[in-house]
Amino acid sequence: MLAILPAAAAWLLPPKAPVQDTEAALLALTSPPGTSFAAEEAPVISPNGRRVAFVAHDTNGTRQLYARDKYTRAFTIADGEPIAGSEGASLPFWSPDSASIGFFAQGKLKTVHLATRRVQTLAPASGARGGTWSKDDVIVFVPSPIAGPYRIAAAGGAATRVVSEGGEFPRGWFPSFLPDGRHFLVFVIAPRPEDAGVYVASLDSPRRTRLVAARSNAVYAAPGYILYGSEGTLLAHPFDADRLELTGTAVPLTTAVGLNPVTNQALFSVSASGTLVFFSTAAGQSEIAWMDRSGTQIGPALQRGAVLTVALSPDATEVIYDLADSRSATFDLWQLAFARGVPARRTFNAGSDVFPVWSPDGRRIAYASVREGPPWLYALDAAGSREETRLLKANLPTVPSGWSADGKMLFYTMVNPLTAGGDIYVLPPDGGEPKAVVNTEWDERYGTLSPDGRWLAYVSNRSGRYEVYVSAFPGGGLLRQVSNAGGLQPEWRRDGRELFYLAPDDTLMAVDTSAAGASFDHGAPAPLFSRRMLTLEIQPTARTYSPTADGRRFLIASATQQARSEPIRVALNWLAALRR
Repeated sequence: MLAILPAAAAWLLPPKAPVQDTEAALLALTSPPGTSFAAEEAPVISPNGRRVAFVAHDTNGTRQLYARDKYTRAFTIADGEPIAGSEGASLPFWSPDSASIGFFAQGKLKTVHLATRRVQTLAPASGARGGTWSKDDVIVFVPSPIAGPYRIAAAGGAATRVVSEGGEFPRGWFPSFLPDGRHFLVFVIAPRPEDAGVYVASLDSPRRTRLVAARSNAVYAAPGYILYGSEGTLLAHPFDADRLELTGTAVPLTTAVGLNPVTNQALFSVSASGTLVFFSTAAGQSEIAWMDRSGTQIGPALQRGAVLTVALSPDATEVIYDLADSRSATFDLWQLAFARGVPARRTFNAGSDVFPVWSPDGRRIAYASVREGPPWLYALDAAGSREETRLLKANLPTVPSGWSADGKMLFYTMVNPLTAGGDIYVLPPDGGEPKAVVNTEWDERYGTLSPDGRWLAYVSNRSGRYEVYVSAFPGGGLLRQVSNAGGLQPEWRRDGRELFYLAPDDTLMAVDTSAAGASFDHGAPAPLFSRRMLTLEIQPTARTYSPTADGRRFLIASATQQARSEPIRVALNWLAALRR
């Protein structure tokens, strides 16, 4: 298997003895100066093996697209300069001639021609799950998690759904074309293991054939393999691209390739010339720890791993969090009583259980579960009972965001599968019909009610980026924008006199709301401290911090030091390593 060499301390320069692509070697590329990799998404090597495209965050937290030569300091555009027009970029993929890159940004599918720097917008795609570009200049992409694959000409035009077996919204993420340009691999995520896996799909037929029960996406690698992740290992499986069949036994390449457990994207790509690029397993790791208002860590880390959400109990004696299993790539809820110091697993379902929210009385924990289909709302007893109660079964994905102070109302986000835009609803206490609270053409999330029940804080992208807003409740009206340079994850202090949120550069902000009256007067946002958070999800849903009742301490899930400095690994001639 491939061995990991130490990362270079700076941009990798051509070695004194030139490394040839016919040699099996492993190099390391660090991020451009002043940036950090968005290591929850795979770096992508061009088909000719000469360039690497990736997404990185600048010092303001802005995600942008970069492309560079795999050996030298040189960028495709200019040293250290992102590709203009790629703000908010995610999930890049190459054209077959290695001259252009497809990517997703600002809720759209886009392409950029690297020589001319021309950016073209092709289609809506607010919650994308990958794209691929054929030799016939057809792009297949997944615009949202449950929309299924669509096709569009790379030159532009109408996007049409690729007809596939599997119902109105057939699942299928991270498409990857096979050599004929008509068939493609697609990863299907499903609660039941017998339904999940890598399938062969076609532009010309609705039939899909299951190849392997993998828990990650797969890509074709010349001269005849498919590469995919399975239980923490990257496998190379011999594949007949003419007959569309696996022909032999899968061979492990390395146990060091990371996996995003939310999207199930294995964090690698491979070129036709035999170069493999990847992030290691350290890329998605966070640690949960206490911080004071200055950002000083109080005590050692309480938990390490792939964590999405942390939620403190009302009395701050316990925490509930969602933690991914490193082998199955599914999340379960874990509960830690600080006095005991030993976490206890609370859910045991085949599908992921995520985004926990503690009720104000400390008795119940609401969460989203994908055990039967789109995420539905469930609750469990905080005291330790294994009994789980389904709160809401809906046709659309639902994620809890907050309770009213009396525990009678649960606010949640419902996501439209066609636009991937969220709307905020409230679930009444008597099991009655849910009611829309904020329902517009924009994407609204994180609905959370002030302790006095008068003000609803939430985020919306109505301005072109996510900002924190407050409106009167019930009935809406009196809209106030609270953040001034982007914001996510609003949380109220227990007495309602402060509203916290997370800025795009991962700075925790505090807004004085003590003067809030009939018109909701509030102070200017003030920075408290910065921590590097990991966003394993493509759209904002998770909560990576949780304040105590008095707002003097915060439980934070932030990236480990190794995750913050994770380089791109470049494995030259992986086939030579395979033959050893």
